[in-house]
Amino acid sequence: MKPRRTVRRQIADVLKAHAALDDEQVRERTIAILKEVGFLVPSRILRAYPHQLSGGQRQRVAIAQALVCRPGIVVADEPLSSLDAATQQDIVDLLQKLKSKRNLAIVFITHNAGVLWPLADLMVILRDGQVLTSGTPQELRNNPDRYIQGILIPREKRK
Repeated sequence: MKPRRTVRRQIADVLKAHAALDDEQVRERTIAILKEVGFLVPSRILRAYPHQLSGGQRQRVAIAQALVCRPGIVVADEPLSSLDAATQQDIVDLLQKLKSKRNLAIVFITHNAGVLWPLADLMVILRDGQVLTSGTPQELRNNPDRYIQGILIPREKRK
């Protein structure tokens, strides 16, 4: 997010770059996507600058920017970093809802796969840039490899 632009401007920039919409259509679509990602009062968020938002709110705005042009696939690079556990769960729940509602494919890039694994249909584990293994979350959950378990199970939950 650009710190010197309001949320309205940042989402409008995405829409104007990818869709032939007039100002009213941009406004309507922006408000609709902000509601869809969980903002109850989008008009307040539209006027806000990134520094005025919490980490979870900024993440919801980033999700809104990614979805406003209605893509079929989204690449989410570390979507939960710098968020507390409760906010991480809120974002995971939101992504699950959006994935289902929009029939959306989401590619997650993360070091914290344990939080995202309920969302995954298939996981690919890389090590040093090479594919180590892949499979369903349940298949990988049962894999005894310590590296794989270290990625899937948060440190505080390991025995």
